[in-house]
Amino acid sequence: MNKQPTTIRRYLLRGAFLLSLAFVIVMPLALGQTRGGGSKPSVAAAQANSSRDMLRSATQTHGSAWLKQLLPRVLQPASTYMLDDGTAEDAIGLTAGGDLVCLNEFAVIPGSETITSVSIAWGTPAFPDPSLDGLPYTVAVWSDPNGDGSPVDADLLTTASGVVADQGTNTFITTSITPTTITTSNFFVGLSIDHVSGQFPGAFDETDPTFPFRSWVAGSNTPGGANLEDLTDNDIPVSTIESFGLIGNWLIRADAGVGPTPTPTPGRIVLRANTDRLNRSLVVHLAWTGCEARTGNCSNEVNVRFGGP
Repeated sequence: MNKQPTTIRRYLLRGAFLLSLAFVIVMPLALGQTRGGGSKPSVAAAQANSSRDMLRSATQTHGSAWLKQLLPRVLQPASTYMLDDGTAEDAIGLTAGGDLVCLNEFAVIPGSETITSVSIAWGTPAFPDPSLDGLPYTVAVWSDPNGDGSPVDADLLTTASGVVADQGTNTFITTSITPTTITTSNFFVGLSIDHVSGQFPGAFDETDPTFPFRSWVAGSNTPGGANLEDLTDNDIPVSTIESFGLIGNWLIRADAGVGPTPTPTPGRIVLRANTDRLNRSLVVHLAWTGCEARTGNCSNEVNVRFGGP
């Protein structure tokens, strides 16, 4: 009666020994695989951290600052492409300086396919930096050949030059470009600017709602060294702003040319609207043309001011 338990115990001990032996043999292999395979993620992580270190915000340098949002997202002409709300809570620059490239992605608005100018705000009211004024910059427009919303394959269509002014005031500086018609479903509009360490030219809107994976960044450590033809061929290959741990959108807009005023048709009214900022208030100009069938009266206009003194 005692032999059966002894036999079972013998087999259990033998099985435990074999299992232990297998563990001793296999464990070094598993550790070797972990160390060998783990080296690649560690290198990738180091590269990611290195890339993150190449980009820096004014807030990271100067500390946080309270900034009142003066203007919400408001009525804009249908021909204005924008992601921002008109205020820059922060500003971005290359940690060591160099050639910074910032761009936004947009879906084409039917009827507004031809881009005629690019409007950009510079710096942030939270940390004004007069040294930004006077810096030369380049605006650029790219198409999106495969329509996937990524500028990895962006095709450069046109560029134009400008000079920074009114930094730190949320003022948009408009740069005219050669009228460029977008033939793809999406396109990109952006800028390239040389700056030194400690400058943060890229105005950055962090107020909700933000639009994820629509704002991109690239750059070169060398002033004037950014490759706008191939955005992947840069010291900082083009990447989403989120990949650098930043959430928000660039204050970069594209403006489409407005066609000629439609010929009034008796009994119909054609409305046009545009906005501008005056003394920190929002002024909406509404003008319309139309012909009343009986009297022949054909035009009128009204200005409405919101806020301000």
